[in-house]
Amino acid sequence: YGHPNPTPEELELRALNIELNNSVNDEDLVLCARVQKGIRSHGYRPGPLAQAEAGVFWFHEMLREYIPVISLPDAPPAGSVAAENARLLELAGN
Repeated sequence: YGHPNPTPEELELRALNIELNNSVNDEDLVLCARVQKGIRSHGYRPGPLAQAEAGVFWFHEMLREYIPVISLPDAPPAGSVAAENARLLELAGN
């Protein structure tokens, strides 16, 4: 997003940003494909996150706090997710 009349410098910065993002996205595609291949292998065993994955752990904990319904062992019936989440938040005092 941007204003309708960007300066030449802003246009150059946008182009550089797109170039950088395309490069990162290309790397991510390769890495994600490798991870998915590994997950489907017979040697994969799910387990706790490594200490180096503290950001992922923090994000998952934040999701569990704000959307507690995701921690349920079974999905709530269709159409009841919002109500169940509100109920769980109320029980937790949030």
